[in-house]
Amino acid sequence: MPSLPELERLSGRRSAAIKAGMLQLVEQYYIQWDDKQPVETAVVIEAWERDVPFKDHVAAGPHKSQQAEITGNIDYWTEY
Repeated sequence: MPSLPELERLSGRRSAAIKAGMLQLVEQYYIQWDDKQPVETAVVIEAWERDVPFKDHVAAGPHKSQQAEITGNIDYWTEY
């Protein structure tokens, strides 16, 4: 987990907004974090968003990432 100054630099947000966002993630059980500890002590419990529909993906092999099928139209630019 990045430090608070690094999160401020990367996100462009102030420390209060970052901590508020992290507390929301704690409430939703995405991370474990004691707000009296540094942010880098946070532990990710669930790294993916819940209840988000995903399009069907085609497996690219056991060691490759999954990729959407290329259709040759503008769906890539309008859907992703």
